[in-house]
Amino acid sequence: MVLGRVQSGEHGAWDILYKLAFRRLRLTAASLLRRERPGHTLQATALIAESFLKLHRIRQPILGAEHFFNLSARAMRQVLIDHSRHRGDHWKVQPSALADLLPHAMWSQPITDESIAVRALLSRLRKLDSLAAESICLRYIEGLTLDEVGRRQGRDTWSVRTDCVFGLKWMADRLSFRPEPK
Repeated sequence: MVLGRVQSGEHGAWDILYKLAFRRLRLTAASLLRRERPGHTLQATALIAESFLKLHRIRQPILGAEHFFNLSARAMRQVLIDHSRHRGDHWKVQPSALADLLPHAMWSQPITDESIAVRALLSRLRKLDSLAAESICLRYIEGLTLDEVGRRQGRDTWSVRTDCVFGLKWMADRLSFRPEPK
């Protein structure tokens, strides 16, 4: 098995593994890149290559094919985070800060750029995942607890929490601003 050869340090085994796993890794990379902002500069092949370098450095034992693909996906996510951090020309809003912005954005009398952006993102989230958007509205705008939202929607609390975390992160990832010039 190729994984065993990789772990034993056989010369060229990483290259063989790369060639055999490339198609599935490319699907994973494409999926991760679809979640990134439009115009992302990293391509799927480069993401795979960088994640392979990261995997090669950690020297963690690989327990099987699924474990390898899970480690690869995690490495790809780390590469994307590193890439985003190094870009540095935008400041991202944290999901917890976005939760604080939601009621203000929905009820503010004077309309600000910030409130328009938050409203637009909530509208986009409704199109992507209406249940997550509804959970966020009930939780952060109407002020219901997770249990109350769950009862209203007829769902488990953990499902509501998951939708809220996903929705806030999704919105926060798309809400950024340029720092003012000094």
